[in-house]
Amino acid sequence: MFTPVMESVLTFPKPSYPSTSVTLYVGLLGSVTICEYRQLVESGMKDRVRGLTRRNAGRSLAQICKPLGTYLSGWKAYFRIAETPRRFADIDGWVRHRLRAIQLKHWKQGRIIYRELTARGMPDHAARRVAANGRRWWHNSAMAIHIALPNHVFSQLGVPKLAS
Repeated sequence: MFTPVMESVLTFPKPSYPSTSVTLYVGLLGSVTICEYRQLVESGMKDRVRGLTRRNAGRSLAQICKPLGTYLSGWKAYFRIAETPRRFADIDGWVRHRLRAIQLKHWKQGRIIYRELTARGMPDHAARRVAANGRRWWHNSAMAIHIALPNHVFSQLGVPKLAS
């Protein structure tokens, strides 16, 4: 009796192309993509800055800026080869926003906020608007307060500019 021979079909695996995201090995974390690694590094840095710039520590702005400047200059030196000027500019803005909120909290009352802002050259109507919402430090620090507290004030206090 004759049994037909079955043809064997050869299947080849699909070629594996390298993925668009590069995988890194990061110690105990296992392997993560570069994007995830950037997010981990940035969130760690922001947590450290939050710890250094607590708004209820009872320290002057100059006392807050001294250790912050040391930390940020070290962080900038470590990541100086990164080609992400936009990310550095965003972090710069966030740090300065935080420092402006601290200064507003130090001034506390609306009339003191108004007096200090007008003395530093802020227009009367803008200073009045910020002083009316005296307890909204984070919100107010995003308004026109950069006129009264420009970036060079923080540079003089020792906070380096990351994006340069």
